[in-house]
Amino acid sequence: MLAVLPARRIFALAAAMILLVTAGYTAYNIVKTPESNSQPGKAAELGHIDFKTIDGETVSLADVEGRVVILWFMAAWCPSCVYMADVLNSLHDEYDGITIIAVDFWTKESLEVLGLNKPGYPPPDSPEMFRRFVNSYGDPTWILVMDDGTLVKRFDVKSIDYIVIMDRSGNILYTGAAPSLAELESVIKNFLTG
Repeated sequence: MLAVLPARRIFALAAAMILLVTAGYTAYNIVKTPESNSQPGKAAELGHIDFKTIDGETVSLADVEGRVVILWFMAAWCPSCVYMADVLNSLHDEYDGITIIAVDFWTKESLEVLGLNKPGYPPPDSPEMFRRFVNSYGDPTWILVMDDGTLVKRFDVKSIDYIVIMDRSGNILYTGAAPSLAELESVIKNFLTG
């Protein structure tokens, strides 16, 4: 004989299912992975780029040390960013001539640009949160930038752990979200030996 569920329990189950679907959809939209664009030899010229660090300094792309610049768009609250920080540390240790610019794009301004300034999303990061994250998982040589929405627009960032690899002139060598260490190494090796 089938047991009849009380209306209260049915309502609670339906509400839980709606919350799970909503949370899953939200998480998917935050971390979805667009197609990567690894096209050595087909670099796009970006021209002059300046970055304002969390310490208030202005850094020009042309002034950074190294032949390869990696822009990493991340958020201080993001669990997958811990893994990506480890990947970037491995690259930095393995190859000379790499500069890493960590860009925390989970700011009020960037969230407005991306349309993610809605209830249910994590609140904007602060410079202190960003610095704590990098102190725990990153490298002190990284350049730290809090984006004001300009960089997410310029690089068409749509997800966390979005990577842009370029040369010091602003030629894009690679773009993609959550790439593997092997994928990034391939791009860097091709550029440094090519």
